[in-house]
Amino acid sequence: MNMTDATHFAKRVNAEKTVPIHIGMFDELTTEEFDCVNKVIAEIYKEIEL
Repeated sequence: MNMTDATHFAKRVNAEKTVPIHIGMFDELTTEEFDCVNKVIAEIYKEIEL
């Protein structure tokens, strides 16, 4: 699933939050390129507040 598909899916299922977890693992994509209004960017060793 690419970022466009992920954004459409999140909207379709009315996701309260989205957490892009594969950014940077396989390519040079950044979190800024994930255009989803309710995204939560995880940081290592920090708790995600939902």
